This record gives sequence, C-alpha cells and structure tokens, in this order.
Amino acid sequence: MDEFARPRPGPEPGPGEPLAVEAPLPAPVPAPPIPPPPFAAPVPTPPAPRRHTRRWFLAGGLAILAGGGAGVGAAFLRRHPKHHPPPAPADLVGAAEAERRLIADLVATTGGNADVRVVIDQATANHRAHLAVLEGLLGAYAPPSATPSRTPGRPRTKAQLRAAEHAASGTAAARALRLTGRQSALFASIAACEASHAELFS
Repeated sequence: MDEFARPRPGPEPGPGEPLAVEAPLPAPVPAPPIPPPPFAAPVPTPPAPRRHTRRWFLAGGLAILAGGGAGVGAAFLRRHPKHHPPPAPADLVGAAEAERRLIADLVATTGGNADVRVVIDQATANHRAHLAVLEGLLGAYAPPSATPSRTPGRPRTKAQLRAAEHAASGTAAARALRLTGRQSALFASIAACEASHAELFS
C-alpha cells in the first residue's frame, strides 16, 4: 500500500488532553425548485361580425310601425275624446229644483207652535232625502249648463206650506206617470210623501 494513501496520524494528545473528535459534515442544502414556465394567456378570438338577418329587419320595421301607430292613435284620441254622457232629463232637473225651493222655504219658516215645528223639521228631512236621491241620479248625466239656483227661502204660513206640499205632490205624481221603471217608482214615492206633508199641515 502506498504510504501517501494511508492516513497520517495526527499528533497524539498529551497527558490530560481530550481526544479530538472529528466534526460531522453539514447536511447538503437542497437546490431550490425550478419554477414552471409561465403559461401564455390565451388570445381572445374576436367575435364574428353580427349579421342582420331578414327577421331582424322585419322586427325593427314592426317596432317602428308600432311606435308610429301609437303616436297616431294618441293624436286620434286627442281629436276624438270619449263619448260625453247625455244631458239630464228635464223631469229630474225640475224635480231637484223644486226640492231645493221647498227646503229653502221650510228652513226660512221659523215661527209656529211646537206641533207645526215638528212637521216642518220632518218635512225638511224628507225633502233633503229626496234631493240626495235626485242628485245621485243626475250624476249619471252631463252637468247642467246653468248652476242650480240658490234663491233664499221665504217664511211661509201653515196654509202656504200646505198648498206648496200639495202642489209638489201633484207634480211628482205627473212625473211618475210620464216616466218608467225606477224613476217612475221614485216619483210615485215622492208624491205620496209630499201628500202626507200636506195632510199634516192641515
């Protein structure tokens, strides 16, 4: 064996010196991982140019026609408004005016004894109920061109009130004969009620 290949002994430790211990070799450091190659971002494919088919053109044309038709329809409605309600029958208008006059006279009559006052109050309430029904019927017709009269009532005597109620009863009965259906029944009821007022004022 070659003497150069044999390990040479180191110097021997002296007395009292510890034996030298060879230090372990450090662990090998692992190499850092190699990063993967970057992926190239996909290049978006440009969309194909939109082709307007025949159906698209037809739909657009229909939309334009619909818009134009709506404008023409609105103009037509402005030129031709909805049908107006007919004018109110003369019998309803006249009956409402008669009830207003009777109410005004009854309210203006403040004299009389207690028995007469009871009849006046009851007759006034009945006439107001008649007027409310008549005005409800008139609401279905065109409003009158002339506003209802608001003439103040005049104080009446007992005999005058009796005569006014008797005349109103006859007028309502005549209207009941001219009219038909519910309006005829209404005026028949008014005629009977005002006839009872005339009897109470006797």
